[in-house]
Amino acid sequence: MWPFGKNKKKKEKERLASQATLAANAGHFSTSTNGSNGYPGSNGTAAASSQPLRPAAPPGSLPSLDDWATTPRVQQGLPSPRSEFGSMAQQQQQFLQQQQYFQQQQQQQQQQQQQGYPQYGMPQPQQQQPFMGGPNGGGMARAASSEGGSRPSSTGWPSGERPGMMMGQVLTHSTGGSQQALPTVPPPHPMTSPETDTPPCKYVVGIDFGTTYTGFAFHRVTAKKGLPEIVGNEMWEDQPMGLFSYKTPTVMSYGTANRDNKLYSWSAKAQGHDVNFERIERVKLALEETIPENMRPKLPSDLPAEHIIADFLAWIRDRMLAMIQDRYPMDTNLKPNDFLFCFTVPVGWSHGAHQALRRAASRARLIDHENSKHLIFCYEPEAAALACVHESDIDITPGSKMLVVDCGGGTVDLFLCKLDENNDLEELTLSDGRFLGATRVDTNFFTLLRQRIGLVAFDKFKSQPEFRKQYTEIEWKWEFFKRQFNGTLRDPLAITLPQQLLRIMSPAKLNELSTGEVILTQEDVRSLFDPVIEEIIAATRAQLRQAEEQGIGRVNYLYVVGGFGCNAYVRKRVTEDTEVAQHVDYPMLPRRPDAAVLRGAVWCALNHQNIKSRRARRTIGIQVLRRFDPNRDSPSEIASFDPTAPNDLSRAHVAKSVFVFAVRGMSVPYNARLVRGGFCVRSTDQRVINVCVYASDATPPAGSNRLEIDDCELVGTISIQLPPFAAGQALPRFTIEISYGRVELAVRIVDEATGQEWSQFLNHGHFEIHQ
Repeated sequence: MWPFGKNKKKKEKERLASQATLAANAGHFSTSTNGSNGYPGSNGTAAASSQPLRPAAPPGSLPSLDDWATTPRVQQGLPSPRSEFGSMAQQQQQFLQQQQYFQQQQQQQQQQQQQGYPQYGMPQPQQQQPFMGGPNGGGMARAASSEGGSRPSSTGWPSGERPGMMMGQVLTHSTGGSQQALPTVPPPHPMTSPETDTPPCKYVVGIDFGTTYTGFAFHRVTAKKGLPEIVGNEMWEDQPMGLFSYKTPTVMSYGTANRDNKLYSWSAKAQGHDVNFERIERVKLALEETIPENMRPKLPSDLPAEHIIADFLAWIRDRMLAMIQDRYPMDTNLKPNDFLFCFTVPVGWSHGAHQALRRAASRARLIDHENSKHLIFCYEPEAAALACVHESDIDITPGSKMLVVDCGGGTVDLFLCKLDENNDLEELTLSDGRFLGATRVDTNFFTLLRQRIGLVAFDKFKSQPEFRKQYTEIEWKWEFFKRQFNGTLRDPLAITLPQQLLRIMSPAKLNELSTGEVILTQEDVRSLFDPVIEEIIAATRAQLRQAEEQGIGRVNYLYVVGGFGCNAYVRKRVTEDTEVAQHVDYPMLPRRPDAAVLRGAVWCALNHQNIKSRRARRTIGIQVLRRFDPNRDSPSEIASFDPTAPNDLSRAHVAKSVFVFAVRGMSVPYNARLVRGGFCVRSTDQRVINVCVYASDATPPAGSNRLEIDDCELVGTISIQLPPFAAGQALPRFTIEISYGRVELAVRIVDEATGQEWSQFLNHGHFEIHQ
């Protein structure tokens, strides 16, 4: 139970009726087997612990079937992926055919909603499962459960009776795992599902956890028709008078003697001069490993980034619950599963950063466990695009193309998309995310200040306790000035230095500052902004050039949003750039550009399938064996020999190839499943299968579906422990499915003979499964 409404006995007047979890054909989540909420690691049998990512042992790698084409195993009926799945171009054509079906199902879903079925909170009507073509032109149907979905209900399985567990149980590490029985084997080509995989809830909540500012907004789910009411908080504790904003500073202060003494947001900023507290800012940037070192925040050694973020999110949770209690007092005893949270994340973030944010949300008790389906992610510019579409003051016609440039505190993200007839967005180019933003301008300002004051004096001014109050005052003055700067100054900006600082400055620097002030002219201030703005313009031009090269044509609308995007000088420079203006019809200013990402997160939670398709950010595949090549491989790297010719190195194999499932830049529909079948165990002596998922910025050569493992980086591993094989027993084959049409990555593995399956979030980590 969450910490509010404990003493109220009044029953809830409105309860969303559905008890059935909406199953996801995308394989993102598998159903629970003992009445829990259907997530990996939630059925009471999984042992979850944190383990570092580690490469899988080569002997457990799966051989690709065409690697065995000249061995006796081909006589055992093992198909060749090259003949069964065709070329990457053929696979893409199959994918496009599936998108057409996906669009038809979305239209049906909209008609059902207009007839009184809200997106969340009411049971979804049963839909006929389609027949899906196999490699030889035939078809097979997936059996539907009694709940109307494609998987068993998440309730009704007594403890100890788990479908599909014929050979033991599943043990997972880091983020859990689960398994179930499948009555049929998925077809060996990409496919999509129109069904949602998010659970019933009472509230949908958008959280924009930003580098410099954070906010939340929510909508209470009802069966009423019409536009949803999105409620945000504009009154924060210790907020400066006259300032109203959906967002509050992402700042925390911890007691130096007692870490349980904590201050948040404006309170932490206001007490920044207190020597009894240690202030922490920009902690979000600590989650992403690729952040440049000069942008990475310095954290106390005893406070991990995830714990700091969890503390801040817990504070946000309490503010949200208090606001709900004031607005909807009838809703008492709210629990984490009464909410669906949508967190926005930068485009350039890794899967590991997403998982770190999940862990922080779980620690903050926003969700009841790390892999809860009550938390989803949306890319920041996508969320902004949803807000711009749904809250537009003009009618945006289907077919319109828009470019969203989201300028935040730590990152700048771009999203070029097209609006279709169902008000869904289709990504047209590969989105771009860069470590730019307002913090870069802050860095430039304090670098200039250090040059004017002197290195030694500035370092003392910044770090020593006796100067904290004066240093904080300069920070505040700069922050408010930065927001208001429009490119011109009537009078120079004068920063008065405290007397204590003047006493420790060198005589040479004192002579340069004859008035005891640091004076910044209009040109000085522009020099702080311009390097960052030039990079934003370069990123915007790159998106427009992509559109021109792909024949997309002119962009109808350009939106510059985000906290930094609210700055008049930034917006003016970007929208009035000559090259940008040549490719854009109308630069637009949304109602609340600073809150576009936050409000868009709520729209995404209401119907996350509004993002109809995305471009694959990276090439994704799994590690497989390939032929030993003496020109690039060492004999010590050999993972297996042909048993019929053990001394013939030309028939040996090394685990240095990656079989590609999705190519960087490929259009991937939401809820898409990329499926490849026929992966085999190579011998009766094999006791472990390591499904190692790799990502790369490279693309396979023309006509190939392979990359070298040296060109890729390991995302995560799923290890399946095999039981001993009986004499004459057929070696198992596996179908592997990767869900890659959304922010998070998921993997599903199916034993083709028994139908036993395992599903797993694979944001980052290593997972062991024992049969």
